[in-house]
Amino acid sequence: GAAQAARHPTRLVFFCSVNPLKDYAVAEVERCATRLHAKGLKMHFGNSVVDTTRPEHAAKVKTVFAAANRAGLVLQPHLWTGEVPYTRKHAEAFLADILPAAPDVPVIIAHFAGGGPGYTDEARGVYAEAIQRKDPRTRNLYFDIATVADQQTPATLQKFAERIRQIGTERVLFGHDAGPPAPRESWL
Repeated sequence: GAAQAARHPTRLVFFCSVNPLKDYAVAEVERCATRLHAKGLKMHFGNSVVDTTRPEHAAKVKTVFAAANRAGLVLQPHLWTGEVPYTRKHAEAFLADILPAAPDVPVIIAHFAGGGPGYTDEARGVYAEAIQRKDPRTRNLYFDIATVADQQTPATLQKFAERIRQIGTERVLFGHDAGPPAPRESWL
């Protein structure tokens, strides 16, 4: 990935990935930024078994966010943890304990703050409400909406539309990270 991005810098952007609970996580963030010239850091909390409501997990993730912030890396966390249901308490913990560690870089929450069978609108609502309040922690907060609109009920899609309006279209990045079907067909 890094070599391909270096050869095609106008077409490709390289992101590293790390398990934020591992002891080597901060060193890996620094290596990705300095030696591999990464532009961002992607973390999957479910795969890493991160529970944002556990103080020891939040502290480790916060340290990784701070390292990425110092290095100027865009952050893209997949917040769904695999716990069913993924609830407001997880989003509140992320907003209060982790997000403030990266005040200077864009943070793009993957899959519209969902991304699994544990999806609930109440978790997304935490961010939407904070954005509406103009909470300074949300200044650089964005969402991608990749794959979560697929195979949803009309009622859920209506709620997505309401949340997009509440959050603001300028904060929602449209994309697709699966196939088939092709992105165009999926979005239609």
